[in-house]
Amino acid sequence: MNLHFTREIRVMDLRDRLGAVRCPALVLLGEQDSTVPAHLAREIVEAIPKGLARLELVPEAAHEVIVDNPAESYRLMREFLASLA
Repeated sequence: MNLHFTREIRVMDLRDRLGAVRCPALVLLGEQDSTVPAHLAREIVEAIPKGLARLELVPEAAHEVIVDNPAESYRLMREFLASLA
């Protein structure tokens, strides 16, 4: 997949469409992510209608948060889902 979408990934920017989000969203970012800087993750959260998005930083993780720190990633996801119930 990465080979196929390499060019598209570099130019894809969907931030202008985030205002259309209508459901709660969890944005997970690895603390050591060199692919998506923290300021961009904050932009994503800020572009989603107020109160719908939540940003969580995953310690000891880079871009692949679930692979790098599965215990913390899943804990954060479970916590987020439980907050919706």
